[in-house]
Amino acid sequence: MVQPESSSNKTMDKLINFKIAKNKKEAFLIVKKNLTPKYLSQFKIEVELEYDFQNLEINAGGKGFKLEIKFEESYVSYALDLSLIYRPFKNKIVAALIKQLAQVI
Repeated sequence: MVQPESSSNKTMDKLINFKIAKNKKEAFLIVKKNLTPKYLSQFKIEVELEYDFQNLEINAGGKGFKLEIKFEESYVSYALDLSLIYRPFKNKIVAALIKQLAQVI
């Protein structure tokens, strides 16, 4: 399910293989529907989401928080940057994010 980052994609943290989605466009639409500001609010972080339909990428940003999700043919990769104040919660945020993405794609 989750693999370490590939050497060709150094900036991304993790890779999650598709189980439900048949391609990257379908996975993008599923994640767009499920990864909402309301879902992200459980981490007490105000987030603005930007959806790049052309490149099939989702970017979430807020004060001290940046999440980039990229969709490939059979997997999704993501990178998460947190400010010093949120770093103690990184494991909780990453675990919840992986769980959410893996369940829907």
